[in-house]
Amino acid sequence: MRFDGKVAIVSGGGRGVGRAHAELLAARGCKVLINDAALDPTGRAGQGDDPAEQAAAAIRAAGGEAISHKGDVRTCCNDLVVRALDEWGRLDVVICNAGGSHGGMLADMPAADWHNAFDIHVRGTVDLARAAWPHLVASGAGRILTTASNGMFGNPFATSYGAAKGAIFAFTMGLALEGASHGIHANCILPAAWSRLTAQIQDEFATEVLEKRFGPEHIANFAAWLVHEDCRLNGEGFFLGGGVAQRVTYALSEHVVLDNPGPEDWAAQERALMDGPVMPSGTLIDSFAAQIAALDPSLAGEAETMRSGGVNTKHGEAQ
Repeated sequence: MRFDGKVAIVSGGGRGVGRAHAELLAARGCKVLINDAALDPTGRAGQGDDPAEQAAAAIRAAGGEAISHKGDVRTCCNDLVVRALDEWGRLDVVICNAGGSHGGMLADMPAADWHNAFDIHVRGTVDLARAAWPHLVASGAGRILTTASNGMFGNPFATSYGAAKGAIFAFTMGLALEGASHGIHANCILPAAWSRLTAQIQDEFATEVLEKRFGPEHIANFAAWLVHEDCRLNGEGFFLGGGVAQRVTYALSEHVVLDNPGPEDWAAQERALMDGPVMPSGTLIDSFAAQIAALDPSLAGEAETMRSGGVNTKHGEAQ
C-alpha cells in the first residue's frame, strides 16, 4: 500500500502515535509535514526540544521526505497548511493527532483547564480540517483521520478529556457527510497505545501491558489503511490497539412506542428501553426516518424517500 506522490500533514507528530503515523507514511512514499508544539503532556508548558524536527530528521536520514513545523494547533493551523502547500503544492491527507492529557474531577478542575482540553483537542482538530478542506477537495481523494479516545465512553477522572474526544467523534461523522460528494473521506480512531500520555496512568499492570503489547506502530498500520485512496470507508470509528480493532458507532435500541404517554407510562417501560437489542443509529436523517416509521407505519414510505435523499456515509457516494 503506497502513498507515492501524496502529501500528508500529521499534527502532534513529533512523538508517540503521531510520530509512528509520520514514519509509516514516509516509508511508503508520502511526503510528510510533521507538526508538534513541544508542549508538556497537559498541553500547557512549552519544552525546549523540537520533536517535530527530530522526527522529520529521522525520516530524512532513512531516505524519506519530511519537513517540520513547530506550532500550537490552537493558533497555527492556517500556517501549517500554507507550509505544506509552499513546499509541495498539494495536500492529500490530514491526520489530526495533536492532543494532551487532561485529568481532574468536575468539581475540582479549574474552568481554564476544562476549556484548555477543548481548545487543544476540538479546536485543534476543527481548525486544521477547515484550513485543509479546499485543498483536500482539490485532491479529489482527500482523507481526514481524527483522533478520539475510549475516554468518550466515560471516565470519572477525565470528564473534560472524554467530552472533547466525544465532540471530535461527532465532528468526524459530520465531515464524512459533507465531504462525500467531493471524494473526501473522514474517519476516526480511538487508539490504545503506549506513549508519554498513557505512561501517566496510575496502574502498574495497565502501563506494563501498554508498554509491552500496545506499541504505536499498531495504530499507524491501521491508520495508513484508512487514509489510503483505495479505502472506501467513510464516517467510521474504530477502537484499536495491539493488533485488535473494533468498530465504534452510535447505537439505538428498538423503538418503544406508546400512545400519548405520561411520566408513569414511561416509567413502566424502563426495562423495555434498557434491555432490548441495539443497532447502529446511522446518521441523523437515518434515525429520524426510522423514528417516523415507528410512530406511524403509514408514513414509512415517505420517511424512506426522505432518508434516501441523503448521503451514503459508508462509501462516500451521493445518492
